[in-house]
Amino acid sequence: MIERTGRVENPDGPVAILVPDGQAGSLYPERRGARSQLKFQLQMNISSVVPPVLSLVPEDVRFGVVESVLKTLVEDMKRKVNGSLLADYGEFKKEKLKAKL
Repeated sequence: MIERTGRVENPDGPVAILVPDGQAGSLYPERRGARSQLKFQLQMNISSVVPPVLSLVPEDVRFGVVESVLKTLVEDMKRKVNGSLLADYGEFKKEKLKAKL
């Protein structure tokens, strides 16, 4: 686990990770045969103060709504991160090709 800014050693070299306060994360390689992927897990605690009027709404209903909203946000974040990673990798390949020429 990493807290705040940390470094993780991976087979290809160290990877710096910035994790804000109150969160913990880990970065590790996942190998499947000849292929390898870097996986990242992030754990965070979220707390909120419920306005008095929402106390009339049953807790399981509130929980379901919050869970749905958070899942949507996480999926959107994953999609954006994956897009950024692909774009960064594309730039890396172009730079590496230029360096060879």
